[in-house]
Amino acid sequence: MVYVMSFSPAYFGRYLLLEPVGETWNTAIFHAKLFGGASGPDRVVTLKKIVGDFEGEELQKSFEQEIKITVGLNHPNIVQTYDFGIVDGRYFMAMEYLPGQSLAALIKRLGELDLMCSVELTCHIVSQVCQALSYAHNFRDRVSGEPRAVVHRDVSPQKIILSYDGAVKLVEFGMARMEDNQHHTRVGLIPGTLGYLAPERLFGEEIDGRADIYSLGMVLWELLSGRPSPRGRKNIQEIRAGVGENFLPPSAHNPAVPKRLDSIVMRALALKASDRYAAAADLQRELHQFLYSHAPEFNPQDLTAHVQELFHAELDAEENRLRAYLQ
Repeated sequence: MVYVMSFSPAYFGRYLLLEPVGETWNTAIFHAKLFGGASGPDRVVTLKKIVGDFEGEELQKSFEQEIKITVGLNHPNIVQTYDFGIVDGRYFMAMEYLPGQSLAALIKRLGELDLMCSVELTCHIVSQVCQALSYAHNFRDRVSGEPRAVVHRDVSPQKIILSYDGAVKLVEFGMARMEDNQHHTRVGLIPGTLGYLAPERLFGEEIDGRADIYSLGMVLWELLSGRPSPRGRKNIQEIRAGVGENFLPPSAHNPAVPKRLDSIVMRALALKASDRYAAAADLQRELHQFLYSHAPEFNPQDLTAHVQELFHAELDAEENRLRAYLQ
């Protein structure tokens, strides 16, 4: 990370940047504090801003598009954007602070312990992401009321956050596009995590929400099979060449997966978009029905206990960090 070795807290507009927590090739992400003063208590947020040498017109348009999309989204399974603007010529957005771990971190920790994510927790987590996608795919402009479907385009374990209090949040809409803006992607550029991209994404075809359903289906396959995406370690040419190859259902790797769940997964992963679930709500409904027929005693709070148990040291550190932030 570029900032870690030399970073010290610094003001950025009305925010105090407390600590760098991540970066991409064009943005830096910080935990930051907004002082409440007479208007209320201090608030810790996650602040993302354009960095140093990456201030070209195309990047600024992309960041503007991300702001335009995320500031209108208001759903319990989507990270909330509180504020946005320009400070010293740099675009920024301030978002909900989410103490927790990515689904990718959960998968990694389970692998280190030679454990599998249970069928019940898997169905619950993916069902929650379905609700986020259903909301985004059916989004309407709040002023005009016109449909403005938001396709995430990069659903993957790294983009799903499991908070320590049991919430499931879809984050990072930097690759997302509204239905009337999808043509802005440059020819030859395929943004997103390759191992989770729908076939139509790989070949630059027109997409809709069913591309996100495929990506989420791959997340579901990975959680149930206990194996990484079968396309995760390949380059774009290899993935394109093998796109018609069938891979085994989760139960071939994990006998605890019922056949009914196999069929749900493989329908989400159908090569043709027309053969997948037509909407994220349809996938969510099937997962919900399966979950409570398979495990009628399941409680969503089980996720809270599971995450806190697996990451108890990280949770303690996060609580100490938050106390320090608010001093």
